[in-house]
Amino acid sequence: MDKRSKIVKALMNLGHTNWSLYCENEDDIDTQNKFESAFKKTISSTDDGQAVLSSNPSDFGVTWTQIKAEMDKL
Repeated sequence: MDKRSKIVKALMNLGHTNWSLYCENEDDIDTQNKFESAFKKTISSTDDGQAVLSSNPSDFGVTWTQIKAEMDKL
């Protein structure tokens, strides 16, 4: 299983939805800083249905440590 698939599976296992990863190569996400730079959490939507994304780790509801621990189980 590639890194992106493991991250996706870990987030799903942890009950997280409505997020996006923005980076050129998801295989490069291997540290907290890289994760926090790539991860965006949907925190609301506009009246016309556009997602409002946050890049603030306090909005994520999950930490890299939690994701990494779940990935290690896979």
